[in-house]
Parts: sequence; structure tokens; C-alpha cells
Amino acid sequence: FGLLVGDVIGIRNFEASARMKKTPILNEAFGPFIVAGFESGGDLFPVFSLERLALDVRFNQTPA
Repeated sequence: FGLLVGDVIGIRNFEASARMKKTPILNEAFGPFIVAGFESGGDLFPVFSLERLALDVRFNQTPA
């Protein structure tokens, strides 16, 4: 269990009004780590919590 980031696009800023009422889950495996979501131009932008990932037992038990 781990996380591999293929690309980093950059930082995006969103207006508070773009925040979604329901958190978008695009992949069930990442669901526990998504804490919010925004919509812009018809695209969904989930907010991934590195803190939740770091606190997850499965992540911490992965061999180096």
C-alpha cells in the first residue's frame, strides 16, 4: 500500500463557491484520504490529505 505521484501540475486556487457539497470520490481506494472537492470548468478536483495517508496503518506498515 503506497502512493506514487506520476505528475505534479501545480497549485490551484479555488473560490469558496466552487467547493462541492459532496466530496468527490473518483477512486474508492483513495476515498478515505479525500477531504474536500472543487469543481471548475466542468472538471472535478478532489483534495487529497497527506496527513490522513500518513496516519493510515496500511501506509505505515509498508516495507521500505
